Amino acid sequence: MVDEITDRELARASRLAGELYAAGRFAEAEPLYRRLHRRQPGDAAVLLRLVSIALHRNRPGWARRWLRCVESPGPAPGFPGDLLADICQRNGDLAAAAGHLRAAGLAARADNLESFVTTGCYRGRGDTPARVEWLAGEPLPLIVAEIEGQEVHLILDTGTGETVIDAALAQRLKIPLSGCESGHVAGGGLARVCYGHLYHLGLGALQLEHIPVQVQPIGQHFAAFFPGCPVHGIFGTALMSRFVTTLDYRGGAMLLDAPAREAGGGQRVVDFWLAGDLRVVVEARLDGDCRTLLFLDTGMAGAAVAVPVSTWRLLGSPMDGSGLHAGVGAGGGVRAARFMLDSLRLGEELTRHLPGLILGAFPLERRFGFRIGGLLGHDFFRNRVVTLDFRRMQMRLD
Repeated sequence: MVDEITDRELARASRLAGELYAAGRFAEAEPLYRRLHRRQPGDAAVLLRLVSIALHRNRPGWARRWLRCVESPGPAPGFPGDLLADICQRNGDLAAAAGHLRAAGLAARADNLESFVTTGCYRGRGDTPARVEWLAGEPLPLIVAEIEGQEVHLILDTGTGETVIDAALAQRLKIPLSGCESGHVAGGGLARVCYGHLYHLGLGALQLEHIPVQVQPIGQHFAAFFPGCPVHGIFGTALMSRFVTTLDYRGGAMLLDAPAREAGGGQRVVDFWLAGDLRVVVEARLDGDCRTLLFLDTGMAGAAVAVPVSTWRLLGSPMDGSGLHAGVGAGGGVRAARFMLDSLRLGEELTRHLPGLILGAFPLERRFGFRIGGLLGHDFFRNRVVTLDFRRMQMRLD
């Protein structure tokens, strides 16, 4: 039965759905977009939102089904090429994904993805769960791994999507590159990024093969953090999402486990969403009334929470008067002012009196078509056990 809705109700539903999506309230926006689709099944703008929400839920099969509703024999009009590539890549069609990237003018990424068509990506050997002890937990978690037979040090960072390899190491190990272009790096800024094919990454007994990587000169960013211990790369969410990943800040270890049929109990559960290239965002309430999405950025040292000026003004919290503070992450240094956040609620998890930073620049705020109101940094996760289950799209907090 066709959903009965008047033109006035249609306009109201469309406006409300758009406002909810822009605020990052995807669970509330989705049923409205479904209703709009029943009334106007060929509306590409509505289908674009349904496709996007499916990807935010990490449901690429649903995204592909919605895409088939577009009444067009060729590429879907109004659908960005990188989004179409994301759908194909998450569904395992690497050749089609590379084609969409090339059509969108992203030749370096297309060339790199084509290098995996015959081998596939993220092939693994070894038993799970695999426990990887941290070499250091402060100021950021650091692990020892093996890349192409050489021992390396990798930062653990949920603020990074694809695995990142330091440019000097990539040159020394002769990691094959497919080209370079301007791309988004951790923190949302733009920088020159090269794309490569890593053949082997060892994590103790767990061996991973054929991994897409980004190559950037990152070692210099962390030199002051780990004197005498060079940082060779970043282990981000592209690898974490292949497992149920637990970051045990109390025990100083990362646990990589196969997805289970049943969810673990005894922990507080918070639903999360994916923005862009596997960036984890969660809905939070700041100081009780400010409802917004926060980006999980465990690679941001020096803060429990950081917000742009727009969020800080909504909170009305005073600065603490200590002036500018320097923080650092994979994207480089940041300058910010301090403030104190009275409370932060994630689901049933309530944390009080969090030292925060007010960011002068926050490129992620509007980049994805909805608002991200800040980030959770390393200091928030300290002394916690955090599990990310990308199949269920849940974060569990001990």
